[in-house]
Amino acid sequence: MATIFYGTLLLWLAYRIGCRFDFGLPKWILPAFLLTKFLIGGVVFYLFTAHYTVRSDADIFKYFDDAVVLSNYMEVEKGSILPLMVYSDVPQEVGIRLKSWFSGGGFNLFDSSRVMVKLHIVMLLFSFGSYHVHSFFFAFLSFLGCVALLKSFRRFSGINMWALLVCLMMPSFQLWSSAPLKESVSVWLMLSSVAHFYEFLHTNSRKKLLLSSIVLLPLYVIKPFYVLLLIPCAICTLILKDASIKKYLLLASVGVVALWMSDLFLGTWSPIDMMARKQHDFLGYFRVQTAESMSSIPVLQPDILGLFKVLPHALLNAFLKPMPWDSFNPLYLASSLENIFLFVLFVMAFMRMRRNRPLADSRFILFLLSYFTVVLLLLGFSCPVIGSLMRFKSPVLVFVPTAFLMASRLFVCSKPAKDFIDSGTQS
Repeated sequence: MATIFYGTLLLWLAYRIGCRFDFGLPKWILPAFLLTKFLIGGVVFYLFTAHYTVRSDADIFKYFDDAVVLSNYMEVEKGSILPLMVYSDVPQEVGIRLKSWFSGGGFNLFDSSRVMVKLHIVMLLFSFGSYHVHSFFFAFLSFLGCVALLKSFRRFSGINMWALLVCLMMPSFQLWSSAPLKESVSVWLMLSSVAHFYEFLHTNSRKKLLLSSIVLLPLYVIKPFYVLLLIPCAICTLILKDASIKKYLLLASVGVVALWMSDLFLGTWSPIDMMARKQHDFLGYFRVQTAESMSSIPVLQPDILGLFKVLPHALLNAFLKPMPWDSFNPLYLASSLENIFLFVLFVMAFMRMRRNRPLADSRFILFLLSYFTVVLLLLGFSCPVIGSLMRFKSPVLVFVPTAFLMASRLFVCSKPAKDFIDSGTQS
C-alpha cells in the first residue's frame, strides 16, 4: 500500500509541475516520464536480485540495508536519530552488520556513503520500510534534474522539447538514475547546476551563477570528481567569450602543462598521482571481488609520461568499451550500441560548431563536450572495470545528444520561449 500511495503522490506532483510551467509538452508527458523511471527502477531491482545471490553484494541494497540496521538499533535503544546523523560511533555488534557506513573511517560527517545511508534513514521515517518507496523517491530526485534542464532549454534554446525528451531517455542514463544509488542524486544536482549555468550564459545574471555554484556543494559531497572536473570547464567557458575552438584547445594545452607542473611540485597531491592511486584501489578491490568485466589496461604510473602511455587505453575504455563482441550480455550489447551512437553524435556536434547560432549556445556546446570528455578520460584512466565504468559515466551521457541538438539545429522551434512563465499564474 505504501508503494502505491507514494507512487501515486509523486506522479501527481509531476503532473502539477507540468501544469504549473509551460514546457511545450502535453501535461501527461511528465507523469509518463516519471512512471517510466519507476518501471526502469523495477527492472534494476530485478536485474540485481537475479544476478546477485547474496543480497549484500548488490549495490542498490547496501545503503538501504545499512539504514534499516541503524534505524532498528536506534529503535531498540530508544534514542534520538539526530546524534546518529552527526556522529559515526556505533557499537561493534552493530558495526559488523554494516556494509558501507565505515567506508571513510573515523569521524567523517560528509562521507558520501554515510550521506546516502542517512538519506535512507530519513526516508524510513515515512516509507514503512519499503525498498520500492525509496527507489521511487530517488527516481523522483533525478526526474527533478531533468525537469530543470527542460525548463532552461524551453526558455532559451528554441529546441523542440520532444527532441530533448528523447535525449533524456538514453538507456544507461535512465537505468542508473532510476535506482537508489549515488547516480540518482548526482543527476539531480548536476543537471540542476548545468541548467542554471546555461541560463547564466544567456542572461549574465549573477544569481544564476550563484545558484549553479551552490548546487555543486552537495554534489561535491556525493561525487567529488564530477565537481572538480566541472569547475575548470565552466571557468574556460567564462573566459572564452567568443566560443573559439582554437582558443579552447589552447586552454586545454595550458591544462596539460599545469598537470605536468603539478606532477613536479605537488607530489602525492598532484591529479596524476591521485588518478594512479584510484586505479590502484580499483584494481585491488576488484581482484578480491573477482570482477567479470575487468578490462586490460596498463598500470598508471604517477607521472606525465605514464599518463600519456595509458592515454590510448583510457580513450578506448572510456569512449568505446564495451565493444559489441566483448560480451553477449544484453546490458553490454545495449551499452556498446549506445557508445557507438554517442561517438557519432560527438563527432557530428563538434563538426557543426561553426554554424550560425546564439553565442551563448555555442559556448554551452563547448562546455558540454569538454565536460563529457574530461569525465570520461578520468574514468578511462582510473576505472578498469567496464561494469563500473558504464555506471559512473551514465550521469554525463545526456550531454552529448544535447550538444548535438544545439549544434545541428535540426529540431528548432520558431523561437525560444523567453517569456517562459509560471503558467499557473496566467488566466
